[in-house]
Amino acid sequence: MKGYKIHKKSRAVRFLTFCATTVLIAAFLYGAYVFGEFAMAMYVVLSEVL
Repeated sequence: MKGYKIHKKSRAVRFLTFCATTVLIAAFLYGAYVFGEFAMAMYVVLSEVL
């Protein structure tokens, strides 16, 4: 019973780690997308000015 309890806890920890990793990856991809859009807009503005 004790071993089962520990296993259940480790499963919960693994699930939380998986969720945190997914959120971090999603945030990174979203940030990269926003940065790409911003860089593109700056490039267009600079090409119009120059």
